[in-house]
Amino acid sequence: MNKYFKNCSVILVLCFLVFSLSATAYATGQEEITMISIDPTIHTDYGLAYPITYEFKYTTDNTDLKVYKKYKQEDGWSQIATKTANDFFNGIEAVRFDYSARKAYVSVAFSADSDQILFKFTDSLGNSVPMLYNGVCKYYDNRKAVVTASADDWHDRCNYSFVKTCEAFRNSNIWLTVGIITKSAEDIYLTTDNQSDPNSSWPNIRNEVSKGYIEAASHSSTHPIKTPYNNVELEVKESKETIISKLDLPSMFRKGSKEYVYTWIEPAGECDQDIRDSLKQNMYLVDRNTLYGDISQARDQGNLYKAVPISIVLDFYNDALELNNKFDAVYNIGGIYHLMFHPWATNIDWEDTNNILNQHLGHIKDKKDVWYTSLGHLYLYNLVREKLDVKYLASTEFSAIQGQNGWYYMEKDSSGYINMTWDAVDNCWKGSSGWERVYSNFQHPNNNASVRKWVASFNGTIIIASNGNIRKANYGGDGVTVRLFKGNYKLWEADISGTDATGISFPQTILEVKANEEIYFELHKGKDDSYNSAYDATYWDPVIKYTMWQR
Repeated sequence: MNKYFKNCSVILVLCFLVFSLSATAYATGQEEITMISIDPTIHTDYGLAYPITYEFKYTTDNTDLKVYKKYKQEDGWSQIATKTANDFFNGIEAVRFDYSARKAYVSVAFSADSDQILFKFTDSLGNSVPMLYNGVCKYYDNRKAVVTASADDWHDRCNYSFVKTCEAFRNSNIWLTVGIITKSAEDIYLTTDNQSDPNSSWPNIRNEVSKGYIEAASHSSTHPIKTPYNNVELEVKESKETIISKLDLPSMFRKGSKEYVYTWIEPAGECDQDIRDSLKQNMYLVDRNTLYGDISQARDQGNLYKAVPISIVLDFYNDALELNNKFDAVYNIGGIYHLMFHPWATNIDWEDTNNILNQHLGHIKDKKDVWYTSLGHLYLYNLVREKLDVKYLASTEFSAIQGQNGWYYMEKDSSGYINMTWDAVDNCWKGSSGWERVYSNFQHPNNNASVRKWVASFNGTIIIASNGNIRKANYGGDGVTVRLFKGNYKLWEADISGTDATGISFPQTILEVKANEEIYFELHKGKDDSYNSAYDATYWDPVIKYTMWQR
């Protein structure tokens, strides 16, 4: 920890914000506690009962660490179960230590009666172990890739094929999101299962959902095949209300007595703005369509994610090989594999245990570095991750406009800081002599220092780090001096010699900032005036992450 927190342990409050929240940091005796807090409105709107994975870093060599949680200050501590990379688990509360990398992946859900989670870390003797929060992992438990699946058109004429499908996925420990048509279907292409019972759809759905690995999604009330709908509220709102009234949804789709339907599956892949407005109003999180492509994780309206495309449609295949190859391609790039199909429309022989679906599920199941999850939980997880990950990386946010993304480009002389001028030919910012420069990921001083300035967007606590070592781009000269300032206060300084090809590691620095406070990253020429600055280009790519904030 830096000097702002020296000799005390602190609570880092990570605020999940849509409206204003207070954030504090304070000492707690001999324990170092991390507290993650959310906006009560978001908690109520989405439940957040699915475990989110928080990454922590530590410096101890101890290999017998423990993590504890509680939800209120007055509660007792509860140890979180430890898992290893050799264990197969998904969607549970657990901590996994990567002792070689000195990281802990802590997966915990919010409770129904608290908007905060408190963590503490100890060694085997119960001594407090300092941990540095490093953000929410991209995927649960920091997995390599994701598998999710969706099946359309569960209706009273399709019971048999859906029940067999649910059994196949559950036996493979793979989640399936089922699109339920909650009233009579209008479309004519729905066929009849020979062994279906027209009165048994809801008892069957209820039974399969209760057994696990099944997410109940709305596929509308009547499955209209064209937009605009005659009655948007009937299709969007009432279908969701019907699912909640007919089913007893599992705990990960609940917050106390409140139940959640996260996923909307577009009938016939059709949608328009009125539908999307209604989806947002009725607190859906995911809109799945029938397009191919990579899964988008971008939200276009509030907390409603854009239409979710698919990886492959099982309906069109008779051989599992092509399905397996598609999964392998997505897995190898660390992507999200989304299998979609209509159980009633496939050529699957449900009595054949070696049918194409079971062959494919056998290929994709039981991978310990894959996160198997429902569509709704995939995007619920991502919503939390987006809200908690506020990061500024200098190189990717480099701009020809002063102040864009909070970054400014300056030189510093004896009188203070002066804005540089953009040079479109050299694609960099230049100072008064032409040699004070700032590029996307490196700087060059001259008689004046080369400076990159960042201005805080809002109050909070930030971690300042560097994307790689700070190092000379050119060998020779008398070296350079790098300095970090908060306003007029110097936080850190280091020298890099002219013959140092490795550079220096920037020490992670934790700071409290207020909106509009300024952080300066200064690069000065060497202290020997007999040298010029010809060898002083230096790679320095600052990164700033909020871990606590108030808007």
